[in-house]
Amino acid sequence: MTTILGKAVLASPIGPLVAIASGRGLCVLEFEREGRMDWLWKRLQTHYGRLEVTEDARPVLDATRRWLDSYLANPHAAAVEVPLDLWGTEFELSVWQAINRVPCGELASYGQIAAGLNRPSSARAVGGATGRNPVALVIPCHRVIGTDGSITGYGGGLDRKRWLLTHEGVIGRIR
Repeated sequence: MTTILGKAVLASPIGPLVAIASGRGLCVLEFEREGRMDWLWKRLQTHYGRLEVTEDARPVLDATRRWLDSYLANPHAAAVEVPLDLWGTEFELSVWQAINRVPCGELASYGQIAAGLNRPSSARAVGGATGRNPVALVIPCHRVIGTDGSITGYGGGLDRKRWLLTHEGVIGRIR
């Protein structure tokens, strides 16, 4: 059986984002970056099996576009109302839920996320799960920083992470 996914490319001031949705919700929102999309495609195939991706106007892709426009206009007023179809390990899903609770304009370290999951020695594993987040911006992994306050790791690239943190008004509080 073939799973049909819809795809749209969304413009942003820091580069295009590829949005991919299933019939249940958004499953990918990722900056177009060599290697990153290949990796996500393999994960999609592992989860869904045989795939066909079409350029169509699924309501969830329209909702994602509206949310992105709202976030870019005013990140503090942009409530995420996009249905998600996330797939990952139980640990990854718990990390993404924890990251999703970090409000716009705030930061959390990998260690703080790990401690919040009652796994205080798992900061490195939290970093790995954060890097596997398939829906950039919607699950705001750019708000997670190193325990020492430094900007570290981001699937979209560190320049984009800095831009996003500046856009949200927190760049002056980190290294």
